[in-house]
Amino acid sequence: MKIIVFSDLQAHPFAKYNVPSREKGENSRLKVALNVLDAIEKTAIEEEIGKIIFCGDLFDRNNSTPVATAVAVQERIAGWSDKGISTMMIPGNHDHAIKSGMVHGLNLLEPIPNVHIYSYPTTVIDSGSEK
Repeated sequence: MKIIVFSDLQAHPFAKYNVPSREKGENSRLKVALNVLDAIEKTAIEEEIGKIIFCGDLFDRNNSTPVATAVAVQERIAGWSDKGISTMMIPGNHDHAIKSGMVHGLNLLEPIPNVHIYSYPTTVIDSGSEK
């Protein structure tokens, strides 16, 4: 089985790293992040990969992701689900709204079918006892 694994997208429309665009309201830094999500989808479809694992830091700022950024990312990931791609995700330290981890930016993706958020991942040790 083929799987795409990625992390640290750090989606955010930082002005500091923005390259001016002719299109009003477009932020080049955010566009790069969205292009990465589009490329992941394209690769998954072309290579017939049905599972994506995301390992944290979808967003870049704790508790201050702009709504337009969150919506654009959510739309991309919902598109993966619409195409039958299953996505497993764990929040990174930049995704958390509060240090305890009880609330994080990935919560907004939970209603999307085929998206599984693991807010409290655990470790499973295989003792090798199964034959």
